[in-house]
Amino acid sequence: MKRLAAALLLLGGATVAHAHVRPAAFTTVAQRGDGSLVAGATWGLAFRDGGEWSLGCAAAFGVDANVEDAQVAVDGAGTLVLGTFDGLYESTDGCTFSQPAGPLAEGWVVDVAPDGSGGVYAALTRVSGSDQLYHRSAGEAWVPVGEPLDALVGELHGEGPRLWRVLFRPRSAAGPPRVYLERGDGRSFERWELPLEGTEYGATILAARAGEAHLAVRHFDGETVPERLLRFDAMSGLFEEVHRMPQLEAGAWTGDGLWVIGRLGGLELAPDGRAFGAVHEVAGRCLARVDGVLMACTDPARDGVALAEVSVEALIPIVRLEALDSLRSCPAESDAAVVCPSYREPLAEDVKVPVDGVPPPGWPDSGCGCTVPTRERAPRTEGALALAWLALQRRRRKKARAAPIRAKP
Repeated sequence: MKRLAAALLLLGGATVAHAHVRPAAFTTVAQRGDGSLVAGATWGLAFRDGGEWSLGCAAAFGVDANVEDAQVAVDGAGTLVLGTFDGLYESTDGCTFSQPAGPLAEGWVVDVAPDGSGGVYAALTRVSGSDQLYHRSAGEAWVPVGEPLDALVGELHGEGPRLWRVLFRPRSAAGPPRVYLERGDGRSFERWELPLEGTEYGATILAARAGEAHLAVRHFDGETVPERLLRFDAMSGLFEEVHRMPQLEAGAWTGDGLWVIGRLGGLELAPDGRAFGAVHEVAGRCLARVDGVLMACTDPARDGVALAEVSVEALIPIVRLEALDSLRSCPAESDAAVVCPSYREPLAEDVKVPVDGVPPPGWPDSGCGCTVPTRERAPRTEGALALAWLALQRRRRKKARAAPIRAKP
């Protein structure tokens, strides 16, 4: 979404994207306090509980999986925090999703990030300006932090108690695009401006530690043209180009050094954060450390694996798409239980195996007569009805929250 957000804003501020089919993949992975895993995915969510994997659909929290990847964070209590075009959603069980009262329920929450102490930051963008940073400690209410910002938020990135963020101003009649890197305690920040070149317009923080950050600088020169990887040192305030690679997606520090991965291929390592060398020829969307283990969200269509354990010596599969053959077991009246069964066919199309017995379109010998072409992955009638029901329930909850409290006569 971060790449999409910047492109939408810079190409005129449009916030409506058209439906299209996207390759299935995990986009992020995090561990909850009980040891279970939750993964953001192009279809919504995936869960691992006690070694068993299950699926969650994006429609359960109001997201169109054709065009949007929700931003995912987990707080210290294990609550999922999801940033979407339609606001912020939270869930304690991956089944029922709620929104907080106030602005975070209405606007585009462009990113979420843990604060290192069990809480979470969220960035609300208004596209036209005056973006706002919010924070919530575990179990407490969301509160705005600081004044409205003078530039648009592109990304948040936690580094223990420190928060990094990327802000930008799009190209306008007043001048070319400008991109800023900030680091602070959540309330006060120090700012540095990135040295942009050519058609560059934004940046994504791949990894950060001890006042050092590595950023992939985005451009409009084409998907196969390498992007610059900049190393930034907060002590000196200097940016240094250390690498170039097409579609840099994620990075993570381990005892071996800094790992980076690209969406078009290449998992590389720099022991010093500067000199990179190829280690594994895989493509991917995320890198994350879980219990001291480095995990990579790899490209299932290209590499045959959705999530893998990474070391210098080997790449060990953790899960393949075909293991995701069932929906998450949820209470009957929860959002996921009401909405997701109607999306079994498009989910099956993603993972290439039947989901709860419902096959993907064109599955051989299905014999059920229930499959239809789903080029735009639209749900069948029951899916639309379920989504309409969910939207109605949420409108009612928002209206109830907004209703004034009247004293009894």
